[in-house]
Amino acid sequence: MRLLLIAVVLLVAGCDQATKRWAEDELAGAPPAEVVAGHVDLTYAENHGVAFNAERLLPGAGRPLLIAIGAAGCLFLGVLWYRRRGEVSARTAGYALVLGGAAGNLIDRVARGHVVDFVHLHGWPVFNVADVAIALGAVLLVLGEHRSQRRATARE
Repeated sequence: MRLLLIAVVLLVAGCDQATKRWAEDELAGAPPAEVVAGHVDLTYAENHGVAFNAERLLPGAGRPLLIAIGAAGCLFLGVLWYRRRGEVSARTAGYALVLGGAAGNLIDRVARGHVVDFVHLHGWPVFNVADVAIALGAVLLVLGEHRSQRRATARE
């Protein structure tokens, strides 16, 4: 089952990189492409900072530190995931999604110097496939923890 979860990590990171490449080729320099009128469009954006384009919070020399923190976070998630001993659960699926998304954004930071974002839900910052995977993974981690807590309480 670990191979399946590793495949999820690679699939998420691969899809993320492929869609970002597409966004660079098709959306960079072009006006937003409307998907759902007034609600969703595709627009090319470069995130040089941290989550939600908050680069104003980091000094210019903070990029190497951000990359190091991202790599350490991926390593930490990988260790937590490995300790699950191949068990397939909401939590392990959550780890796989978060790790795949984090890897996708980390690849961007190392290779491009910024993260490519391109999905814009009006009223929300522009995001990408990796961000969606991280958010879904976080939800699965919370649900998995909640389920684990309920089971522990029921046994007591």
